[in-house]
Amino acid sequence: MSVLIRVLFLHLENSPKQEAGISEGQGTAGEEEEKKKQKRGGRGQIKQKKKTVPQKVTIAKIPRAKKKYVTRVCGLATFEIDLREAQRFFAQKLSCGASVTGEDEIIIQGDFTDDIIDVIQEKWPEVSIWNLCIYRSKLLKQLLPC
Repeated sequence: MSVLIRVLFLHLENSPKQEAGISEGQGTAGEEEEKKKQKRGGRGQIKQKKKTVPQKVTIAKIPRAKKKYVTRVCGLATFEIDLREAQRFFAQKLSCGASVTGEDEIIIQGDFTDDIIDVIQEKWPEVSIWNLCIYRSKLLKQLLPC
């Protein structure tokens, strides 16, 4: 057993690190300093790219009960519009009830698909007519999750 320990001790003494003149303590400290300092022409910090979400506002007329409908507006958050402010504006301008139901969804009580286009363009001119999608179908409640 003692012979095995002596062989291991001799092997550690003749390691390549000591032959090159670098001790174990100095090698790790030198490596840490090199990691901290940025070399000239280095990459620096890598910035993550933002996910590009298509800027599109969808307006859908959804049946509720018998001849009653609600209007769903999705996608205003992609234009950095505050949904609570938009909800209050729609309720006041259209004289109806409106609520924010999802992270990017406003439900307006009543069929206001035609009126909402004019109201959006009047209040937020950065939302152009080409960014609006209008859906009018009875099956939209099941088909479009938003």
